[in-house]
Amino acid sequence: MFEGVVSYLINRFLGKYVQGLDSSNLRVGIFSGDVELKDLQLRTEALVELNLPIEVKAGYIGYMKVDIPWTSLFSCSVTVLVEDVYVLAGPVTDRGYDLARETALQNAVKREILLSLTPTGTPAAPTNGEDPGFLEKLYTYVLNNIQVSVGRIHVRYEDTVTNPDHPFACGVMLKHISAYTTDMHWQPAQMDNAATVIHKLLEMRELSVYWNTYIPEQHLIRSKTHTDAWRSLLKQAILQHRILEEDFDFIVEPITAEVKVIINKDNNQAIPKMLADVCLDDIEVLLSRQQFLNILNLSDSFKLMSVNQKYRRYHPNVPLKISPRSWWVYAFTAIVEERIRPFSFERIKQHRIKYNEYKDLYIKHLCEPDDEDIKERLAVLEEGLNVTNIVMAREHAKESYAPHKVVKKPKKKTGWFSWWGGEEEEEEVKFDLGSSETDWFSKLTPEEKTKLYQGIGYDKNASVKKSNEYKLQLNMKSCCVSLVNYSKKILQVCVTQMLASFETRPGKDAYRLSCNTESFVIEGASIEHELIPIVTSDVNVYAPSVNQVFTLDFESRPVYVEADFSLKMNIQPVEVVYDEHSLCEVRAFFQLPTRSFDMRAVAMETMQGMASISQAGLIYAIQTHK
Repeated sequence: MFEGVVSYLINRFLGKYVQGLDSSNLRVGIFSGDVELKDLQLRTEALVELNLPIEVKAGYIGYMKVDIPWTSLFSCSVTVLVEDVYVLAGPVTDRGYDLARETALQNAVKREILLSLTPTGTPAAPTNGEDPGFLEKLYTYVLNNIQVSVGRIHVRYEDTVTNPDHPFACGVMLKHISAYTTDMHWQPAQMDNAATVIHKLLEMRELSVYWNTYIPEQHLIRSKTHTDAWRSLLKQAILQHRILEEDFDFIVEPITAEVKVIINKDNNQAIPKMLADVCLDDIEVLLSRQQFLNILNLSDSFKLMSVNQKYRRYHPNVPLKISPRSWWVYAFTAIVEERIRPFSFERIKQHRIKYNEYKDLYIKHLCEPDDEDIKERLAVLEEGLNVTNIVMAREHAKESYAPHKVVKKPKKKTGWFSWWGGEEEEEEVKFDLGSSETDWFSKLTPEEKTKLYQGIGYDKNASVKKSNEYKLQLNMKSCCVSLVNYSKKILQVCVTQMLASFETRPGKDAYRLSCNTESFVIEGASIEHELIPIVTSDVNVYAPSVNQVFTLDFESRPVYVEADFSLKMNIQPVEVVYDEHSLCEVRAFFQLPTRSFDMRAVAMETMQGMASISQAGLIYAIQTHK
């Protein structure tokens, strides 16, 4: 019954990232309840949601399987299995200008912006705030009904543009992550749709982040994307933590985490509606000065690449010293094509014709939202219009379309004295154009909606009770953050037995944040390059009668007092040692190179120096003149 909607959603999601997706075969697999895909290639614009001037140089999904039990959809679990996700990314400016790839990237960015400006495909009632109970029931059902397992993810970014003499690479690796339903003892169990309390366990193994500030050109993977060797290298790196004899410099060492989620479907119970307990083992974060400077340079490079991206079509692709004339032509052409010619009468006339054509076609799309031919023609026209003009044309089309969709409200019953004010006319209500073509709920038939209500246990006529609260807890054994310079730690901050929680009370639109830790220690580098304590706090030494050395409790609209906010903080005695060398090392770590300063300030300082020298020379010449 829901096969068509599920097929639409999966096609829409996968088609956004996967290249050459066979929609017909995928639809057949969805209708049979067994979807199995292998060797999927990712689109160049798959990372467009990051809003960065980067693209996918090579992307691969090894295996994907989805089991959908259509005959017992509301009593059995939907299983999703994904394995071997490898992505190699890089800046868009490290290659020559390719019109097809640039157009695909620009269109993807345009679609993301338009999608963010368009109402999402959620049911109308929850969107309008009339009935949040349906979405709540739907999300609870989906969370309880899906078992997910993802294995071996490696996303790597290689850059030869930011600093051509020192290529670098960074990446994120994840060995395995899974989410499945359990019993109250956190053991795997079959789904019980009648249960009032749902237990979900999420396990994550070996999540890490690395950043190598220098990679020799011959050790870059991008030169091997024409074969399958790049996939093997990324896969082996998850276990070996190295690629082509280059060991990874981890910013975040591999982390293992466990998240226990308890969902309460019965609002009468005392436990929160949703309780998530995040348990983390030892966390170690190391940031070297070279990585720190590399990150700053990359941030500046992204800004320059974003500005230069729309002028790439005019780029001469030759060094300035070889052909200065080509660069003058490049500057002239860029200004003329981007600043002058778009405002010529002929260009304005063509733009107006295209704008009106898009508006008229969008009116037809509002009348026939499922017409694929109209959608394709709209996509072609959108390539020649920017986001502002597309949004204006759509709103203009909706205004032109709305008068034809007027609904007459039935006349209200009047009392005995209604004759005094005259006869009350029927009220005109404009058609609601808020729902978009991505609204999956509107694609369901009344019978499918009824079955969906029954399957998730939703009664639209029942009164919605105020939810108790949502609570998120974080348990962390230890966390150490270190700054490294010349392979030596110059600062280390360690926190042990940290417990933090965040909970909400939707009834009063309030929240509460609390945090406490057993001890924390800050160590700095001595002259002998050994770590010495700077700030020490140990409850066993300085506060033997308490268990926590630091506690914080922040609450909005507190229950126990009439106030907007309340703040409680308790800090036990700490020992602070002043060490000048340690502070100098930290200050030197964050010292930026002169070239990173404001060039105008440097130029002004240079000019003032030259003026002072000239003035001194002039005075000396006058004094020595005979």
